[in-house]
Amino acid sequence: MPTETRHCPTCGQPLAQDQMLNTSLGPVPASALRPQGCKQLSPRQRQILGLMAQGLPNRAIGDAMDITEGTVKIQITAIFKALGVKNRTQAIAMAPTVASTPVKAPEE
Repeated sequence: MPTETRHCPTCGQPLAQDQMLNTSLGPVPASALRPQGCKQLSPRQRQILGLMAQGLPNRAIGDAMDITEGTVKIQITAIFKALGVKNRTQAIAMAPTVASTPVKAPEE
C-alpha cells in the first residue's frame, strides 16, 4: 500500500518522512508548528541552517561566516523558534523545505 505524501502547509512542498515530527496526535510536518516558519528565516539564518545540515559545529559555522560562535548560537535559537522545532536534528530535517521556499519579501 503506497504511503501518503504530506506537504508543508506554508509552501506546499512535499515533505520527506524524516521531516515529520511524531506527536501524540500522530506525525505532523515540522513546519506546521510555525505556519510561516519556512518564510521567516533571513538569508543569514538560511545559510546557517545549510551549514548545520552539512554537519558543521557552531565554531566551524562561525569561522565560515566570519561571525562569532555566540552569534551563531543566537541565530540557531532564532531558527528553532521560527521553525517551531526544539533541537538541531529537527531543524536539519526541515533544511530541504526551507531551501526550496522563497525568501519572504520585505514589507514596506
